[in-house]
Amino acid sequence: MIEQIAQLLEEKKLPLLGDVRDESTDVVRLVLEPKTRTVEPAVLMETMFRATTLESRFPLNMNVLDAERTPRVMSLREVLRSWLDHRHVVLVRRTEHRLAAIARRLEILDGYLIAYLNLDEVIRIIRAEDEPKPVLMATFALTDLQADSILNMRLRSLRKLEEMEIRKEHKKLSAEQKKLQGLMSSDAKRWAAIAEEIEATRLAFGDGPLGRRRTETGRILPAVLVDEAAFVEREPITVILTEKGSSRSTARSASRKATACSSPCTPRPPTASWSSPPTARLTPSRPTPCRAGVATASRCAWWSTSRTRTRWWPCSSTATPSGSWSRPPTARASS
Repeated sequence: MIEQIAQLLEEKKLPLLGDVRDESTDVVRLVLEPKTRTVEPAVLMETMFRATTLESRFPLNMNVLDAERTPRVMSLREVLRSWLDHRHVVLVRRTEHRLAAIARRLEILDGYLIAYLNLDEVIRIIRAEDEPKPVLMATFALTDLQADSILNMRLRSLRKLEEMEIRKEHKKLSAEQKKLQGLMSSDAKRWAAIAEEIEATRLAFGDGPLGRRRTETGRILPAVLVDEAAFVEREPITVILTEKGSSRSTARSASRKATACSSPCTPRPPTASWSSPPTARLTPSRPTPCRAGVATASRCAWWSTSRTRTRWWPCSSTATPSGSWSRPPTARASS
């Protein structure tokens, strides 16, 4: 991020920033110096937020399918509400599935308890009858699932310790069944269970270097109005307007960096007087005023003034410039 700010500063894309310093130790500390003392801190930070990664913004597309599979655009509140409703549906389905599994297991345990209470008669029926299943169902009023579970029971399970384990499991499942039935009968209890699940998720994944929140929630900051003129770097320029109506601008810093003229010419003082009017044809051997870097970057020119025209003649040219005046120039000419 610091390298990005330095690069933008070098590219002059941060006109309000003068310098940036990294004073980070064990904590991150970044010092931003404004270009002038008149720069407002709020405007400077707003420009930094827009141009750099000090503030990251990402769009959130809310064009989704709702619970009825209808495509529509939702607000953030509607999306969170739909997510909570989905959690409620998941809780109901999970509870119903668990109740069905508990009911099936309790039915099997009830059949085991009947078999343990009438163990001798169950063994006799199994040994004597060719089809013991219907006889067991008729004798002890067993269901089809209970009769199959008894017939599939292993011989080593027919002991006192196993009967105690069955009674203990039956008691535990009966208590869980009663709790889940109470949950299904109350809407408030279901939402309280969802809140507990979310809190458990926060405690499990909210701590540590990866789960700790990196941002802070707070009030919405007021919007800062930034004038577009603040992003424009101010520098002096020279505007040139020709007789034909065309115009162009040149930065003064660029003209100052122009190289001097390489042709030998004799500069004239700021003011000079001529004893006689110039001839119709002028030669480069005549002492001419030199203004390096004004006409071009590498060639100088002399400036002639009359009452009718103003011309620039390149003094490094080998050809003799031609020109005529309707009247001779004044006695004094300024460079």
